[in-house]
Amino acid sequence: MVKYGENKANLDNMTNETVITKEEKRDALNRELIEAAIHGDVNKVRELIGKGVDVNVTNPDPERETALIVAAEHGNADVVEILIKGGAEVDATGEYGKIVLMTAAEHGKVEVVNALIEKGVDVNVADREGKTALILAAENGKAEVVDTLIKGKAKVNSKDKCGRTALMGGAAYGDAEVVKALIKAGAEVDAKDKYGSTALIGGAAYGDAEVVKVLIEKGADINAKDMWDSTALIAAAEFGKAEAVRALIEKGAEVDAKDNIGETALMEAAWNGKVEAVKVLIDNGADVNATDRDGKTALILAAENGKAEVVDTLIKGKAKVNSKDKWGRTALIECAAYGDAEVVKVLIKGGAEVDAKGNIGETALMEAAWNGKVEAVKVLIDNGADVNATDRDGKTALILAAENGKAEVVDTLIKSGAEVGAADKEVLPRIKRGAGDSKNEPNGLA
Repeated sequence: MVKYGENKANLDNMTNETVITKEEKRDALNRELIEAAIHGDVNKVRELIGKGVDVNVTNPDPERETALIVAAEHGNADVVEILIKGGAEVDATGEYGKIVLMTAAEHGKVEVVNALIEKGVDVNVADREGKTALILAAENGKAEVVDTLIKGKAKVNSKDKCGRTALMGGAAYGDAEVVKALIKAGAEVDAKDKYGSTALIGGAAYGDAEVVKVLIEKGADINAKDMWDSTALIAAAEFGKAEAVRALIEKGAEVDAKDNIGETALMEAAWNGKVEAVKVLIDNGADVNATDRDGKTALILAAENGKAEVVDTLIKGKAKVNSKDKWGRTALIECAAYGDAEVVKVLIKGGAEVDAKGNIGETALMEAAWNGKVEAVKVLIDNGADVNATDRDGKTALILAAENGKAEVVDTLIKSGAEVGAADKEVLPRIKRGAGDSKNEPNGLA
């Protein structure tokens, strides 16, 4: 967008040109009106209206907003008043089908909102996403506008196309004052969106502890579940809202409730590395050895996602370090596959069995070798891993590394005593050609 004043200069230059079309002059005046509306230049707006400029002209940006909409967005109430008196259409739509009231509401321009309500603007009209001015104000934390709209007869339980209400928006934003105002005005505390989420679930995930406390005090179902069976506690843990986790537990949330894949709040916090939430959950009796539908514990999930601090915290919280999932894989095997050497160290220090095997006979060293995780390989070897252990197919870490073209790992294993003679006839020549050159992939390997 051009800077304010440039359009006038351009217009003056154009009047000195020998050729200027009416369309060019009109377009320049139109742009001046938009600019004056943005900057709240009341005199300029009056002047341009007096010259016959169309008050409903739209700016050239993709949003195609009118002067009235941009004036509302910038909180220029006096300009809004002048434009309306000059015939501006209060129901003209801009970006996403928003009318001027919506734009003013989401930007917290309470004076403009008041002026529009006084002009009889429909406070309950919705944009193309089904959002009303109240929903937009609430999800942007505009408490004063929310109060103004409620007084202006806005429907507090209107839903957008996703089924979300203003209360859900205010809770997710984390504004306790907005939440209080909406509930006082009759907002349904346990209303659900099309995904089954409530204001409490959204507030726990994205809001703060104060919002959670307000909703619970106002009767929100603390253990309500969405379509994935996730509760507010699980949501708070997933996003690391430790204080919200504490508040929910204090008010009676089920600490070990599971979602539809068997994951608990502790598992969600562990996977996402939310160590403070993990600590709060452990301190409040969360089962550190609970398993999901795949037999994975919080420790296994944290390990495979490389969350060393969480792994250490869980071990100190009495997590069973050698628990296995339904594939027989331990936390050590999982983290070795992803190559996180620090997690490998923490697990071994915590008592992990270095040569534990999964259901197909794989060890942590084999997983690290196959995936080319040389640092993890070195840590495992330094801590006594059997470099010549075999899986159910008789393959060693060396064979697996060679098959997958991991030259540096091959070199490391041979130097650490891996038996080259154990390799099968197909792999042996490739090991010999590739070993010892960690800068290049072994010749002939895929």
